[in-house]
Amino acid sequence: MPSRWIKEDNIIMNIRLTGLAALLAASVVLAGGRSEAAFTYTTTEGPATGTSGGTTLTLTGVSSATPQNGTTIITAVNVGISTNTAPPATDMFSLTFNDTVTVNTIGDGTVTLRVNQTLAFTRADTGGEVSTDTLNVGASVLTGSNASFTYTISAIQYAGPTINNVGEGRGSISYIITETPRATVPEPASVGMVALGLGFAGFFGVRRSRRRAG
Repeated sequence: MPSRWIKEDNIIMNIRLTGLAALLAASVVLAGGRSEAAFTYTTTEGPATGTSGGTTLTLTGVSSATPQNGTTIITAVNVGISTNTAPPATDMFSLTFNDTVTVNTIGDGTVTLRVNQTLAFTRADTGGEVSTDTLNVGASVLTGSNASFTYTISAIQYAGPTINNVGEGRGSISYIITETPRATVPEPASVGMVALGLGFAGFFGVRRSRRRAG
């Protein structure tokens, strides 16, 4: 084989490898990003208090102490109740409120969700309490997205406050929050890299074949 052909073969091989490398790099980009991301969250309540007779209900928000990821259970609302109403008297009331959940995906921005719910107390006195928590779906925003991920709230879990005659009874409201990666739309530069890689590999492959045939 003439030395000129050997040199050309080496040049063509290097160019083809460069094209294939560009193709591989672009394929990684087009395949999408991470399957999970670290996120933190904060919650705020409005209205945050309700009063009936001798009973006061207080709702306080929560901030995540450590980053979360994937599907996890979050404590969203601390529920506190204090009362000086003594049996056989009791207080009955309800409070409809919004729990605003702000999810901060590290490196990808924030998502704001809203959970509208009603706490209903059919008994609240120094002897105990009976209450339920109902989700108002139509007034809620349970799914939201940023550039890379979608977050969805589901499965509200309510632990009613315990009243033991003295001090404040405490309970909580928790949710399951699910983090799902969004499908990515390829950028023009990524598409160009794919075309470049295919072009290099195809063009020089055909050119080499034709030269061999000649």
